[in-house]
Amino acid sequence: MGTGAPLPILQIEEPRCHTGPMRTTPLVGEKVWFAPRRLGWGLSPISVEGWIATVGSVALGFVVTRRWPERKGLRRLPGVGLLAIALVKGTAPGGRRAREEFERGGQW
Repeated sequence: MGTGAPLPILQIEEPRCHTGPMRTTPLVGEKVWFAPRRLGWGLSPISVEGWIATVGSVALGFVVTRRWPERKGLRRLPGVGLLAIALVKGTAPGGRRAREEFERGGQW
C-alpha cells in the first residue's frame, strides 16, 4: 500500500480468425482424396479413392441397417469411418472460395 507504483493495465487481444492460406495437403499421405465443396460447405470426393470410400461407406451403412436394424451404434459406424477418412485424407473443409483456392494450388 502506498508504493506509488501504477497498476498494470490488462490488455485484451482482438479475437483472431484464420485468414492465412488453407491446408491443401492431407494429414496422412500425399494424395488428396477429399477437397472443399463447390456448392455448400464441407468436403467432396475428388479422387477415385475418395469415391470408393464414399460409395463403400454408403453400401456398408445400407447392409448394416438391413442386417441389424436394432443396433443404432453399429449403424453409425460406416458414417464415422468415412468422416475419419475424410479428415485425414482431405484438405481443410470449405465452400466455393476454398475450392477456388485449392484449384489454384494445383493439388489434384
